[in-house]
Amino acid sequence: MAVRVRSGERVVVTGDEACLDHGIQPGTEASIQCQGYRPDVWMVTVDGKPPLRQVHEDDMTEPSFEVVRKTSATGGQKDAKPARFDQIPTLSLRQLAERYGFGNSKYPVQPGELDNWRKGYAWSLSYAALQRHVNAFWSGEDLDPETGQPHLIAAAWHCFTLNEWAHRPALREQFDDRQDRLQVARDGEDV
Repeated sequence: MAVRVRSGERVVVTGDEACLDHGIQPGTEASIQCQGYRPDVWMVTVDGKPPLRQVHEDDMTEPSFEVVRKTSATGGQKDAKPARFDQIPTLSLRQLAERYGFGNSKYPVQPGELDNWRKGYAWSLSYAALQRHVNAFWSGEDLDPETGQPHLIAAAWHCFTLNEWAHRPALREQFDDRQDRLQVARDGEDV
């Protein structure tokens, strides 16, 4: 049975030729990662070794991957999903949620409208703010004087936002103003 996986998820290699050619034994855990500017192209890696192969998103339902099944001492079984929400620190998660709440109060929206950040804006603005917050933290300032919230949580908010936009083709097309990408596009190379 094929299992659809997403970037960052852990899978078990079931032993196709590409895996065996790289010395990867069936049963080895692997990681699926999105590749660069192409959210539809993935690579399979095992323990930091070079990619086994690139896989187009349409091919991700091949039966080369399976969910890891855990068996308890009593014999009960449960699939161990790669997404480990139980590992996310609750304090940081709460602070991040508060940051989203701060954004909603700073940039209010009418009922039925998208949250302001979901509408998108130039990626460079979020990147610059992220850098300012990290730099302030690194300079010894833990809390943002404007909000009283940790600078690192503000930086995390910008990372989450940029990551979300990177997976939204319409927002990518309209607002992705990363300089290297723009230079490559001007030079006529494929981005």
